[in-house]
Amino acid sequence: MADAAALIGVTSMVTERKLAGTWDFIWSLPAPRSAAVASTFTVYTAMTIPGIVATLALAAWRYGLRLSVSPMAVPAFILASVMATSVGFAMALAIRDPLVTNVIVNALIFVVLLFSPVVYPITQLPGWLAAVHRVLPIYYLAQVMRASVTSGLVHNVTASYAVLAAWTVAAWAATAWVIGHRR
Repeated sequence: MADAAALIGVTSMVTERKLAGTWDFIWSLPAPRSAAVASTFTVYTAMTIPGIVATLALAAWRYGLRLSVSPMAVPAFILASVMATSVGFAMALAIRDPLVTNVIVNALIFVVLLFSPVVYPITQLPGWLAAVHRVLPIYYLAQVMRASVTSGLVHNVTASYAVLAAWTVAAWAATAWVIGHRR
């Protein structure tokens, strides 16, 4: 899932720069800190496009899927990508210790790639894990993306859009707070 790669990639990139000491250098440049944040969002969002297109094309070819791309595909993709990069960036900046961030990223890789309702239905998860995924944004991200490229598989994605928007706003707020309060 390309958006999970953005979530994990942004977090890993910022964490590595913090460990190497280059993040402080980026912060010291005579440019607004928001420029570094905006460029990261832009680059990671743009980087997910080829992965999503290739995945959809391969899945359609390999499994004989009949995709029905709706006009909502572009807003769904943009919201999903911005949410993933926003949460990754906020997490990487808000957690001061890069080693703690690294542990969380590794746990996310495990949870997002192996035990999330992206690959199989949420009803197949144990009750407690399904409850966790009903709070986290990954399930809703998958629902929005599924609804934008298929017909009849997912219905009523309004709540999914609302959850993704809420996670995005919360992540931007956390990022803005960290940018404004760090040295």
